[in-house]
Amino acid sequence: MKPNMRGRKQRPLSRKTKIVSAAVGAVLVWQIAMISLAAGHSDSNNDLAAADFAGASQAAAIAAAEQRLTANDFDGAKVFATNALSISVISAASLRDLGLAEQGLGHWQRSGALFSQNAALGWRDGPTQLWLAQAFLQQKDHGSAAQRIDAALRIAPQSTALFDMLDQQIGDTGLTNAMIERLQLNPDWRIHYLRYLNNAPLPELISRSRMLIALASSSTPPSRDETIPLLYALIQADRTKLARLVWEHTQHVTIGGLYDPSFQQTGVSDMAPFEWSILPVPGANVTVNSQGPGNILSATTDGSASGTLLRQMTALTPGDHSLTYDGTIPVAAHNAFGWRVRCTTDGRNLMNSVRESSGPPYRFNVPSTCKGQRVELLVASSAAAAGSEVHFKKVDIN
Repeated sequence: MKPNMRGRKQRPLSRKTKIVSAAVGAVLVWQIAMISLAAGHSDSNNDLAAADFAGASQAAAIAAAEQRLTANDFDGAKVFATNALSISVISAASLRDLGLAEQGLGHWQRSGALFSQNAALGWRDGPTQLWLAQAFLQQKDHGSAAQRIDAALRIAPQSTALFDMLDQQIGDTGLTNAMIERLQLNPDWRIHYLRYLNNAPLPELISRSRMLIALASSSTPPSRDETIPLLYALIQADRTKLARLVWEHTQHVTIGGLYDPSFQQTGVSDMAPFEWSILPVPGANVTVNSQGPGNILSATTDGSASGTLLRQMTALTPGDHSLTYDGTIPVAAHNAFGWRVRCTTDGRNLMNSVRESSGPPYRFNVPSTCKGQRVELLVASSAAAAGSEVHFKKVDIN
C-alpha cells in the first residue's frame, strides 16, 4: 500500500458536519490507548511532572496527550498535543491526538481539518484511517472506506475492537461488498476476523454469511478454520439452514439428509457441525476403520455406559422422513444402542430407536417449528449388553 493518496482520486474532507460517530470515537480512543501502551508511554499520572517532561520532547508530549485522551480529559489532551505540534508540525501522532481532542470537545470542523491534514502524511496511523473510513462512508464511497478499514486492520490484525467496529458497519450492503473485495486479497487479519464472533447478533451473522458465500467462489475460498465458528454461531441462533447453506457453498457440496452418511469425516475434535463428532462416554468406545471402498463405524459397551457417542447436525425440511442404516445391532445390544433424531430448537425427540426391537426404517415427522436437527448414536446402560458390539457402514435420512 503506497504511503500517499495517489492510488485513487479522493476529495479533501472538509465538511462541517459530525464526521465521526460516538461509537467510532470510542474505538479511536481505544486504539490510541493501545498505541500508547505499546510504545511504553503513559508512565506518569502527575500533571506537573508530565508537563515538565512533555516540554523536553515531542514523544513525551504525545504520551501526556494520550494519557489525557484515555481519561477523557480532552482539554488537557489538547494542551499537550498542541505542545507536541509546536516542537514539530510534521507529526502524525500529534495531529491525530489534537484531532481527537477537538472531537472530544465537540469542535468537529477543527477535528476534520486536522484529520484531513494527517491523512496526507501516510497510511500508518490506525485512528486516522478509521476516521477517513467513516468520512468516506458518509460520502457513500464504500470502496475507499473499505480500503481505509483494511489499512487500519493491517496495522492491528488481531484487534477485537476493530472487528467489533467493522461488524457494526457491515449491515451496509455496499460496505460489505467492498470488504469482500479486501478479504479476497487474504490479508493477515482475515482469519482472525472471520474466527471472531463475540456473541454477534443475527444481522451481523447474516452479513458474515454473505461474506463467506461470496469468498467461496473467489481465488481465496474460506478455510475450515475460517468457516466453522460461524456455523456454530448460526446454529446457536437457530439458523441451521443458513449454516448448512454456508457449509455447502464453502465446501462445494450438496447435502441431502446427512452431509456424511458414510463416516468419511469423523473425529473427536475441531469438527464442523455437519461432520460426525465422536464424544467420550465412560464404559463405551467408538472407532472408525476403512473397509473396502468405505469406512465402518464400530461401538462397544461394558454395560454401564450411557450417553451420546456420535452426533451430526442437519436441517431437514418439514414433513415426513425416515432414518435408515446399513449395519448390524445384535439382539443383546438392542437395549443399549440406537439412533436418535432430536430437534435443536426445543430439544424434543423426533425419533429414538434405543430398545426398539424392529429394524429400520425409522419414520418420524419434522414440524415446521423445528429449524435444525441433531442426529445421534446413543448408548444406554444395560447389563445384558455388556461386551456387545455394533457396526455401521452407512446411516442416512430420506
